[in-house]
Amino acid sequence: GDRPHWRAQLLQRFAKSMPQHLERIQFVPQQDIENFYDFIAASDVVLDSLHVGGGVTTMDVFATGTPIVTLPTENMRSRFTAACYRRMGIEECIAASTAGYVEIALRLANDRSRQEKLRAQILERSACLYHDTSGVHEFARLFEMAIAAKMNQTHPKASIK
Repeated sequence: GDRPHWRAQLLQRFAKSMPQHLERIQFVPQQDIENFYDFIAASDVVLDSLHVGGGVTTMDVFATGTPIVTLPTENMRSRFTAACYRRMGIEECIAASTAGYVEIALRLANDRSRQEKLRAQILERSACLYHDTSGVHEFARLFEMAIAAKMNQTHPKASIK
C-alpha cells in the first residue's frame, strides 16, 4: 500500500518472531485491479488478516474462487469472511484457533485436489453473496422507519407513505 512504515514495522516484528524465515518474505507492489485479480486467482490460498479481516477484498477473492483461510475473533470486522462462508454453506476454511488456522492453510497449500474442489464450490455458491438484495431492502425499511419516527416527533400529525 501507500504506507511504507507498515512494511518496516512488519519486518521488525518478523525479525523477532521468525528470523529464520525472514529471507523468504516478499512484498508484492500494489497492483492495478486486473493484475490483482490475476494474482489472487493464481494463488493456492489466501490468508484472511487476523483481527482485521477482509471486506471488499474477501468479495474480490471469492469472485476468483480462491479459498480464504479465516479465523474469526470477537471483533465484527474479523468475522466477515466466516459469515460469507457460512452463507455459502462452506465451513472447512473457518478456523477455531490459531493452530487450526495454520493447519487449514498448510493443508490447502499442499493439496491441489482439495484446492480445486473448494474453488469449484466457491464459484458455484458465491452468487448468494453478490446477487442477494434482501439486505438493501432491510436497510431501506430501517431508514423509512427512522424517518417516520423522526417526523412523528417533530410533526405528530405528519405521516410518511
